[in-house]
Amino acid sequence: RTMCLQHQNEEFSWTSGNTATTTTPSMQMAPPSSSEVSLAAAAKMRFANGGGGGPPAKPSSSSRGLVSKVVESPTRQDSKSTTPNSAKSSSTASTASTRSGTTKASAEGSSRGFNCPLKERASFLPNVGEAPQAKREVVKQVILGVMRLDYEYPPALGDIAHPGSFSYKVVYRVVHGLTFEMAQEGVLTPEVEREFVKAIRDLEMRDVNCITGDCGFMMHFQELARRHARKPVLMSALLQLPLITCSLAKKERIAIFTANGQSFSSMHQLLKDEFGVDLDSRCVFVGCEDVEGLEAVALAQKVDVATVTPGIVDRACAVSKEYPEVRAFLFECTELPPYSDAVRKATGMPVFDALTCCNAFIAGFKDNAFRFECNAEQQRSASKQQQQQLQHQQQLQKRSKGVPRTGATKA
Repeated sequence: RTMCLQHQNEEFSWTSGNTATTTTPSMQMAPPSSSEVSLAAAAKMRFANGGGGGPPAKPSSSSRGLVSKVVESPTRQDSKSTTPNSAKSSSTASTASTRSGTTKASAEGSSRGFNCPLKERASFLPNVGEAPQAKREVVKQVILGVMRLDYEYPPALGDIAHPGSFSYKVVYRVVHGLTFEMAQEGVLTPEVEREFVKAIRDLEMRDVNCITGDCGFMMHFQELARRHARKPVLMSALLQLPLITCSLAKKERIAIFTANGQSFSSMHQLLKDEFGVDLDSRCVFVGCEDVEGLEAVALAQKVDVATVTPGIVDRACAVSKEYPEVRAFLFECTELPPYSDAVRKATGMPVFDALTCCNAFIAGFKDNAFRFECNAEQQRSASKQQQQQLQHQQQLQKRSKGVPRTGATKA
């Protein structure tokens, strides 16, 4: 009785035993009736089964009516004055109402595991049957910013000026007044230098991850770009030279292919100062200006890749025979990457170009795929094995039933 009525109504206080407690000066509680005893027993059984793990539910209107009737009965004799049928119906109704209230309290209490609401509990507990996994934050799309010379030409696929050469977003910005001749000489006028700095600011406002150039001779402006940029700058594929030299033995060399060997000679001292590499002992410089079809680079015309490819491959093979210590190729010109695959296949050596430089640096901003894709790969492999096992079992069943194999002749 104490357990039932205390959880049904918060407006009254009760005590155990036969001593009556008054809730108001004019009201006195009557001794327990048979219906109240049955109510208490039912409630006690439900609480024993785990329904009372949480705070009591708010009583329904029917439950409050029951408590009011019990309290307002002045004597036990008045409460027994009802007929057996009415008492039975009253007991049934009160039991049903109390059962609904108790069930509600049980549901609410069971949903409050660890003394917290269900929503809060779901925030730090894994789903049933699943292992807890770390939350993966949404990674913003990587963007490459490319500073272009102020001249137009139709780029081929594989050229850094072709957006299809990359698997990520690329933003281009022309540096007005910056000509190919200026890039070869490495000298900018004050107006072009201001435009150069403005182009860096514009690309950074586009939220790029790093900035590069569409000409290998922009290595002359690496220090200028680094001084004004807040994002990483890699103005030329030649930035990979220290990495390649460190990966090879001291007696091994790198063949550097350039679109114009004579103009490239002006950068030798710059590379020594920037990278600290002994170019005479570690590098072999190869000019490609006389390769058939590649003269279109200097003329700002479209390069015919099919025409130029055999000449580049022949030159790479000739260099590898003349210099057996060559172990890698580095393409300085941003229009040479379309021929990298052909040289890799012909020589079996690694080829580094403007695309490998950008891709390696952009990869530093991307998530590692193995952590989130290895499970999917394992599932595909397991599914394939299951299919093979199923086919093998089906073949065994056919043989056991006397079904002839495919191509077998009947007796």
